Amino acid sequence: NSFCTLLVPPARLKRRPTMKVKKKDLRKRLPQLPINYPGPDTIPFDYEEEKSKVENLCKRLADSEASVRDAVLAELPRFIKEACAPFVDGGALDAAEAQAAKDVDLSSHDAGRELWAALLRSESVANLSLIFEKLCLGLFYCMWHSDKPLVQHECALKIVQLMQAPQTPLLKELLLRAMLRTLAKHWNTIDRYRLDKYMAMARKLVFQTLAYLVEHVQRPLAAVSAAPASVPTAAEAAAAASSPAGKKKKARKSGGDAVTPTAAAETPAAAAAQASPQEQMEACARSPALLRIGATFQWDVVRGEGTVGLTMHIADLMLTEMIRTETMEAPLFVAVSLAIPLYAMQRGDYVEKRVMDNFIVPIAAGQLERRSDEFSLVASTMLAQQLDQLSVSRGTHYTVRPLMVEAQRLVDNYVGVKAHPEEYEPVSHRDERARIAAEVRAAEDVKMGMSRLAMKHAAAMGAVRAVRRSTKVNPAKSKRNPRWKKN
Repeated sequence: NSFCTLLVPPARLKRRPTMKVKKKDLRKRLPQLPINYPGPDTIPFDYEEEKSKVENLCKRLADSEASVRDAVLAELPRFIKEACAPFVDGGALDAAEAQAAKDVDLSSHDAGRELWAALLRSESVANLSLIFEKLCLGLFYCMWHSDKPLVQHECALKIVQLMQAPQTPLLKELLLRAMLRTLAKHWNTIDRYRLDKYMAMARKLVFQTLAYLVEHVQRPLAAVSAAPASVPTAAEAAAAASSPAGKKKKARKSGGDAVTPTAAAETPAAAAAQASPQEQMEACARSPALLRIGATFQWDVVRGEGTVGLTMHIADLMLTEMIRTETMEAPLFVAVSLAIPLYAMQRGDYVEKRVMDNFIVPIAAGQLERRSDEFSLVASTMLAQQLDQLSVSRGTHYTVRPLMVEAQRLVDNYVGVKAHPEEYEPVSHRDERARIAAEVRAAEDVKMGMSRLAMKHAAAMGAVRAVRRSTKVNPAKSKRNPRWKKN
């Protein structure tokens, strides 16, 4: 039979019929969802029915119909406020934040991460964080389905403005953390056709973050420094002097000078008012809000898996957005620079060149003068000091240290020209490169010298061990062993 089959012409063999699908049977102008999923026209959106589960809102945010997405986006501020209401009325979140700030050393390297860990130990805070992350995933796909530049701009603006919905600063930071984590986690899934709108949304998110830091880090410190010192009035001073405690104190002084109003004015508030810009910068860097936001950028964006592109984009736009934030002062500018772009530069991973080209070089070229000459000089001076410390820091990758030194020299050159233009001699690019090459060679010589010393030490220790092995008596061949004598 098989032989007869081979003799049959191919045209007479039975062929498997192909499946034909008519165009009129295809689903037209409907969302690309599973075949048993009903269309948007059959399920009208009702917030009161679907607010019980955040997953329902996420499905609606990921709908391909623009009208459905817009309806859900309009109701999200109310949903966020209702979700945050239990934390506003009880005040337990503020107590947990204060306790975490007391327990954590704010000057430690991982202070921001420890602050988040202390807050998320509470089950209710962890559940709210999970709700925010689910909601941000729906917002991610809401942006995914947005078409046309103006529509995308409006959608990104609505998403970023949701940060204003929570009632307390800590809840806003929790929502910001969820947005950044979601964007970093799904950054690698964005194709090149949709990348522009997500980059625009990241820019708006960074600007909103900087505005939040100005509002909740810089202004409280400025209010403390501007608070007037409590000076006692004449009546209060007389009453205090006439009291028994005042008379004893006056008798103990035995002819000492009286307390003047200027001496009484030396309070912590007055001391804060006279603090130098460097001390103000350190106070900003130790603020819990900046520590938490900086930890989110550092651990979820810079150190995240597959987030090099997002880190480079943030490094590109950071200086522009910081200049746009016109109320940001020099201490907060340097503190934010240390927490985000310079931290990314420390880690390496090809990000250091982007930070150098788009953050350091424009500062050395005088971009900060768009704000004011005083702001530019103060910020550049403090930034040069921090770059000098980062160039020898243990947290800086060894391949980045020469570039960090070059950045410090560039900013120092700008500061010298601005501070003493008649005395300063600018260094040419060729001389700067030669000096950096000489420093690198010196560091390599020191490293080679240390390796030679280590090899000599290892060889000496090996010789000592060999001598010990040769002089060690084998108990099996000892003359006191009777078995050895018999053999």
